Amino acid sequence: MYRPGPTQKNFKGSGDKFHPFLEQFSQFPENPFVHRRCIGYMNSKEQREWSPQRRRSFSVKDWNTYDTMENFITTLRNSRKRVRIGEFVTSYSLLNWKTLGEERTRRHAWAVAIIKREGGRGNALVVYCSQPEPCDACRNHLLANEYLERPWYQREMVKVLREEKTLDIREVWYSTEKESGTLMCVLHTGRWIERMVWFGDKLLKKNDPRVEGFVKLSEP
Repeated sequence: MYRPGPTQKNFKGSGDKFHPFLEQFSQFPENPFVHRRCIGYMNSKEQREWSPQRRRSFSVKDWNTYDTMENFITTLRNSRKRVRIGEFVTSYSLLNWKTLGEERTRRHAWAVAIIKREGGRGNALVVYCSQPEPCDACRNHLLANEYLERPWYQREMVKVLREEKTLDIREVWYSTEKESGTLMCVLHTGRWIERMVWFGDKLLKKNDPRVEGFVKLSEP
């Protein structure tokens, strides 16, 4: 039975309750690859910093229900799909996370798709964010702070994917259209993932509808 995407106005509670939505796509061999858990941390060391056992002001009870970027990259390496998708739920802050206190617990949902390009020349990285803040002056800067600024984690994690040699990323696309409702990021991200799965495990072609409403970023 199909499980629809989240409908909550904002992400609250354990990440476990959203995993069935992501896990269901693996039932059908023809679907793109969808990572089975939300990604929330860069690595296991950082993940442990969120644990209530550390007795920090920003600790969260569901700290261990999210995967790390290390987990995600490992599964990407092992998948031979043309389209590979991951959902992220990360810190909303742009500042040093160790000094933020409760601000650290604000989180934002977004997603990426790594799509093999037509012609066999590497992959495209498509970054979806329901509340992007694009800047015309930085369209030609691949990871400019002014462009990928919501949140700081988004910029850093996209950078890791861009630099992962096994992914062979040749181009990056970033969403430019704001969705209605500033606290609806989980809902909109789930819908985008459904849409990407619906398109199927297909190569990225010229004028591909999957990147309509996105801007192509290039090297500085």
